[in-house]
Formats: sequence, structure tokens, C-alpha cells
Amino acid sequence: MRAIDHYVRDLAERLPAAGGLRERVREEVTGHLSDAASDLEQQGMPPAEAEQRAIAGFGSPDAVARGILEDLGLLARSVAAILARSVALLLGVHPARVPA
Repeated sequence: MRAIDHYVRDLAERLPAAGGLRERVREEVTGHLSDAASDLEQQGMPPAEAEQRAIAGFGSPDAVARGILEDLGLLARSVAAILARSVALLLGVHPARVPA
């Protein structure tokens, strides 16, 4: 198994499977890391070293997963606030009285 495949599997295992998140992250991260490794190979670096260097520059699977989950949490809170304000408007409640 290539180092990139191992890294991506490790990262995906730290994410929830719901909503296809793991698969989307697998595809996107594999693409980014493969492109980075390919660029390094074109500069003369051996393939295995290029993969390791690309992975090192990406961050640990734990840190990347944590960042993704934090971003999703912020998005979820933003959507919830927008929905709460929209419902308040529909019910005739002044949106300023709805918690953000």
C-alpha cells in the first residue's frame, strides 16, 4: 500500500461516515497529496520520498480530521442560526430576539 493510501485511510477513519463525508475527503485528499507528490517527483525526488514529503506538509491525520470537524461544526451552527431567524420571521417574531 502506498503511503498516501495509508494516510488517507487513517484520516478517513477519524471522520463520521454519514453523508458520504469519508468518501469525499478520501477523494479530495488523495488528489491533493498525489498532485503534491507528483510535483516533487518532477523535481527529481524519488517517489517514496515525494509521498512522505507531501504527507508531512499536509499535517497529521488527527489534526486534519479535527480541522474538518471544526469547520463542519461552524457550518452547522451558521445554518441553524439562519434557519432560526427564518422561522422567526415566518412566525412574526422579531429576528433580533432569536438567539444566534
